[in-house]
Amino acid sequence: MWIDECISFVEKRKELLAYRKYLRTECAIPDEMFLDSEMITGFQNKIKNDNAEQRWLYLDDHKEDFESYGDYWLARAKCAYEVGKCDECLKAIDAYDKLGSGIFYQTRKDKGYAEVLPYGIAAASRIKAGSELIFRLTSYAAKILDNCDDDDWYLQYAAATAYISMYGETNEKEYLEDAYRVTKTNGG
Repeated sequence: MWIDECISFVEKRKELLAYRKYLRTECAIPDEMFLDSEMITGFQNKIKNDNAEQRWLYLDDHKEDFESYGDYWLARAKCAYEVGKCDECLKAIDAYDKLGSGIFYQTRKDKGYAEVLPYGIAAASRIKAGSELIFRLTSYAAKILDNCDDDDWYLQYAAATAYISMYGETNEKEYLEDAYRVTKTNGG
């Protein structure tokens, strides 16, 4: 029985390599958009480092290697905020948005994205003002709510907090109503 599994594995690997060749040649996808398992494993190990400064150095040094990898931008956004680089946090979220990243973007909720957006809310609140701040907070709050489940109260709380911040910035009652709506429905 294990021989059949090995044969099946070899066949699947051949199919994968053939598809990768097709993507490179027929679809003209550049090599830098392909990451091998060794690179992904190395990336995952490095971002587990408890030292945010060391993580930041790694992420900054390997920007070109991972610029087409959505998880890179999410890790970069979070880490940038942790080391006080609020502008870099916002740029990383923008880069992730430009990727139209991954299978999640249109077909299902992207919880990893939703979990990074509160860092974007905090970063924008520190360095942006006026219409730029309102634009980011509105966008991030809506994206959090679009990408979280009813029982993700901590994410809903972040969205509600963004709405309260928008009210504080504009005195527009609709933002308070949005915050109330989110907190009222929190938890299903």
